[in-house]
Amino acid sequence: MGSKGYFLIVALTTYFVGSAVAASFAGPRIEWEVGNRYRAFDYKAGVKQSAEQSAKQFEGYRQEAGENVEGWFKRIIEQQHSPYIADPGPWNESTGKYEKDFVNVPKLVFVKAHLVTDKDRTEVLTQKPCIWRISTNETSQPCNDPFVIAGFDSGGAKVSVLQDGVEIASAEIKPDFKIILGLGDSYAAGEGNPDSPTKWEENAKRKWPPVNDTATGDRVLKTAQWWSNRCDRSFYSYQSLAALHVASANPHAVVAFVHLACSGAEIIDGLLAPQRFPPGHSMHRCQPPFERSDPNKWDKQCDVPYSQLNAAVDLLCPEASKPLESDKINKIKSALKGIWHNKAQVNWLNEQPKERLRFCQKPLRKIDYVLISIGGNDVGFSGLIADALLPRDTHIRTPLLGKLAKQIVQIVQKEGKVVCPYLPAGTSPEDLKRQKQCREYGLSAQTRIHDIPQRYRALKLALEEILQMDPHEKTLTPDKIILNLYPNPLYKTGGALCGNPGGSNDENEWRAIHTVLPPSKSLFGLLTLYNWEVNFTADEARDVEGHVINPLNRALKEIGQEFGWQVISTESAMKDRGWCTGNSRCLSHVNPTEWSPYTSRSRFIRTANDSLLTQWPRTTMESESKDSKIIERENGFYGMFHPNAQGHAAIAKVLVDQTQIASSINTEPMPELLLSSSGDKLLTLTQRDSVADEDATCDSKVIVKKNK
Repeated sequence: MGSKGYFLIVALTTYFVGSAVAASFAGPRIEWEVGNRYRAFDYKAGVKQSAEQSAKQFEGYRQEAGENVEGWFKRIIEQQHSPYIADPGPWNESTGKYEKDFVNVPKLVFVKAHLVTDKDRTEVLTQKPCIWRISTNETSQPCNDPFVIAGFDSGGAKVSVLQDGVEIASAEIKPDFKIILGLGDSYAAGEGNPDSPTKWEENAKRKWPPVNDTATGDRVLKTAQWWSNRCDRSFYSYQSLAALHVASANPHAVVAFVHLACSGAEIIDGLLAPQRFPPGHSMHRCQPPFERSDPNKWDKQCDVPYSQLNAAVDLLCPEASKPLESDKINKIKSALKGIWHNKAQVNWLNEQPKERLRFCQKPLRKIDYVLISIGGNDVGFSGLIADALLPRDTHIRTPLLGKLAKQIVQIVQKEGKVVCPYLPAGTSPEDLKRQKQCREYGLSAQTRIHDIPQRYRALKLALEEILQMDPHEKTLTPDKIILNLYPNPLYKTGGALCGNPGGSNDENEWRAIHTVLPPSKSLFGLLTLYNWEVNFTADEARDVEGHVINPLNRALKEIGQEFGWQVISTESAMKDRGWCTGNSRCLSHVNPTEWSPYTSRSRFIRTANDSLLTQWPRTTMESESKDSKIIERENGFYGMFHPNAQGHAAIAKVLVDQTQIASSINTEPMPELLLSSSGDKLLTLTQRDSVADEDATCDSKVIVKKNK
């Protein structure tokens, strides 16, 4: 190459690089952010707060500059506490609805703006004041100070900056508004993680661990409380954390997260029809449907007021919603033809006006994303837990007493709605015995999984009709539905399955369940009656994984992909973080007054002991009272085998990483001018307990901490 060519390339390179640099600093520009961008914080006990008050509350929950997502979730969970400890914000538990204007962009927003330019230009600008202008209103201030508008009209306006009478920068400021709808079951609701966990008191008169629920209630200082006590709905749900992330990462938007998930929900019994017998039901006033004179009749005192889809359409419709036409109801019902499990529920969709699905004649307010977790209860989630944990046999040597004890076991199991993972196909005496037992219980989970595609097709038809889904319109398109699979909580560090020793009755992670079983009794000092085995063996874990978790997730993944939904693979979100990892696993080793349910632990799942300690719902007085004003709930053990807050954060992290839910965000960190920095921002969820704590075992040989 000749020298002329060389100098030409150098000249062109210098020109283009110089032009790019000059363009990037062509002049000052305005950057801005909305302060009150999480809509729920605009309300306190249903009453609207000012934009400034809402922005101040959001400041503590936003992701800070330089803080990664894991570190942010960790700080929110461990340090910030739920914003709904004593205040449900826009949610009204008595009506079962949100404030109607919750899904409207607030009239006034808190906006903070500032000038951005290169260093040399900044030195020039700061020599004189800047005039910030909105319409005819002007404010003079130093150019490097942020410009704060505590009551900016969300309808938008041009904001200009002048110096010496000359406009040096301008921007059209108009906040975007995003609606995220959360639907589903206990994994979506946040079961296991009350907004205000149980507080315990010292009680020298009662031994620890407690021997029954009365002894447990005697130690309760304050019962657990939830964002929705009826549904065990929590701020710590992965859906809630993901929505908060969207708000934190979108400086130009206001985000309304409509959390409607309810623990225990199924596709029909919850999403399509009002849910029967939710976890927050009254112990003394309410009966499960199968014990009612009419199992299919809705009970206004004990059941959820609205189906999740009806609650959504009533909120999002700008006018009163109307009952869905019969032909459309029948189309949804036709997708359920031939299902095996709970066939009678199909008629819930149109038998009673209260239950009939509804629609909106006008366009709904635009939904940006729908987050869904559903299907676990359709295949018998709670019954599977009962099958694995509740005793099938006893250690009693006398045949007569053994038979009596087994009868009691059968009663307990029926109350636990036992579901077998699968029906054994073998012909051995043990297999034949198990086959008989499982047939008495009803359909196995493996059989119920065959219903999942049909139930999801009915759900898809309902979503299309009620939420006005249309793949060809700029409304709610299928790719805006985000379906998560279920995480696998069965493995400990190193990839081995968790499992208690078979046949053991030692102190273990499920010791708390003894408080609701008939107590062990000594007979003449020789025999022990009701020597319950409450454990979860590795063989049982293998059965649940192979016959339930994996097949269910495969079915969900296939049907979600068929629909064009986004499917989130969260199966490994709890890898090496199963129920047998971490410290504080043994109930006798824990002083309840020192229990901290949101402290980081290796395990990402609640055990029975964790659940009792975290969400015991009643005092002894409440359990024994017949006062109709007292709602004495019985959901103290519903949290077991559900993610703890760190588990929900791990699921939310997978959702954020695998989807475009925050694709429109400005990923550039906002200047320090607008953000406060504090603490160690890079703490992650991967921190573990010490090896000694993680490897600790629960057995009767361990010294038990004495009561004070």
